[in-house]
Amino acid sequence: MFDTKKHIYIMTTSLPYTYGGRTSALLQRGRLLTEKVRNINKVTLVTTNYNPDYEYIYEDYREKKSVNKKMDFLNMYNDLRWNDNHEIKNNYQSYLEKELGQSYYAIPKKGKEHITVYYKNGVPLLHTSFNTKTNRMGHVEIYASLGDKFKKRLYIDKDGNFHRIRYFNDNLKENIVRDVFIDRDYNPYITKEFVYKNGELAVDRFILFKEDHTSEVFSNEKDLMRYWFDQFLKDGNIVINDVRHLDRPLLNVTSNIKRVFQIHGPHLSEPNNLSSVTKKSFRYLFEHISNEQDIIVSLTNGQKENILEKHPHLSGKIRVVPHCISGKPAIKEKLVEPNKICIVSRLVKLKRIDQAIIAFNNLLKLKPNCVLEIYGKGEEEENLRKLVNDLGIGNSVKFRGFTNDPSKVFSTSAMFLMTSELEGFGLTVLESVFNGCPVISYDITWGPSDIINSNNGILVDNGDIEGLTKAMYTLLETPKKRKEVGEIDIKFTQGYFLKEWEKMLS
Repeated sequence: MFDTKKHIYIMTTSLPYTYGGRTSALLQRGRLLTEKVRNINKVTLVTTNYNPDYEYIYEDYREKKSVNKKMDFLNMYNDLRWNDNHEIKNNYQSYLEKELGQSYYAIPKKGKEHITVYYKNGVPLLHTSFNTKTNRMGHVEIYASLGDKFKKRLYIDKDGNFHRIRYFNDNLKENIVRDVFIDRDYNPYITKEFVYKNGELAVDRFILFKEDHTSEVFSNEKDLMRYWFDQFLKDGNIVINDVRHLDRPLLNVTSNIKRVFQIHGPHLSEPNNLSSVTKKSFRYLFEHISNEQDIIVSLTNGQKENILEKHPHLSGKIRVVPHCISGKPAIKEKLVEPNKICIVSRLVKLKRIDQAIIAFNNLLKLKPNCVLEIYGKGEEEENLRKLVNDLGIGNSVKFRGFTNDPSKVFSTSAMFLMTSELEGFGLTVLESVFNGCPVISYDITWGPSDIINSNNGILVDNGDIEGLTKAMYTLLETPKKRKEVGEIDIKFTQGYFLKEWEKMLS
């Protein structure tokens, strides 16, 4: 019998400062389960990646109310660390004093003023690098005896403390040897050793050092994860896993736990080709899930049917529960700017924002008073800004950065464009229609077609830029009734979502 009165563990690899749909969905699930389900009084968000800034990220989540008081955090590297003394600050300064003594010269590096090289007896011993983006000290490089190659690099966290040391072999071109993770008293707790295979850096093994002076060796990070899961997961615990990277270690834990595997993205190697094979990242889950109490959750019926077509032995193991929308919609029937079009998205290649910009440029020839506002950040921003400048439409396209209030964006926009190459569901599509903002989206597998209908938007053939332009023109000429746009199907409501999750976790 699984007791939900203790608490639920929600597993993911990382929790970033700025996050997209998957993280938004798991945070919402955690809040709803602790606030609305009587028998669940605690949710722990578990991460397995290394991030020295997690304490600040946790604080940021609490301030923004991304989590509630019944939710807490657990990270693998932080948990395996020996000393978590937050009173220690700027230990890199005492290290420099010890290394350099009193007689040294600090000289800015020519052409790189953020780097200061420290000389002693006329020879460079080390340099410090100031990170101008984060406005804090980034790392210290210790030179090898020749003074022109690095022996080790010590990384500095927000509190000015060393947290990781990277060692180099200065005699080799492919010279990264190992990373050593240290606590604030310089105690090493994990070493990650590297090898080069065909010129590519690869992990050779992980070594865990314990405070009792024993150690464990793991051939890969997933084995380390499984070991760590076994340290805190007990019989009867319930785990919800949101990422495929953690499937194998979770399926191999020794305790008798209930596992719910949430699928967020397409399982197909070619997402828009229903006949393509299953992605490698999904195969371990589909081939090894066997315990009677374990469940796979899909966001759409279409995905469930395709999985069962390829893996019929999973019949009875897959449930369909879409994301839900909660809160009060901000529907405005009359817009102040009826020609404003919005995009809310990470600015990455996968989202194909360039196609939306090209389609909008074509629209301007028909509707010159339109404005496109793009909300989000990402590595493609510079390229997208260049495209806008090259097209000469800088006065009509505005980059607004990341927004913490997408509802306000949707409630004041005439329509929302989504040009993603693939989506597991498309939570922003649901958020948009909930707030009365019609959606124009490529008809991709799966997600948008589960939400968009003739009352709330237009589906365009995948990759059809001309079709995007025509759809925008249509909605501007014949606007949807925003109150009707906001009438969502019962399967997307909070009540349905909670009823289904409560059944799965019972």
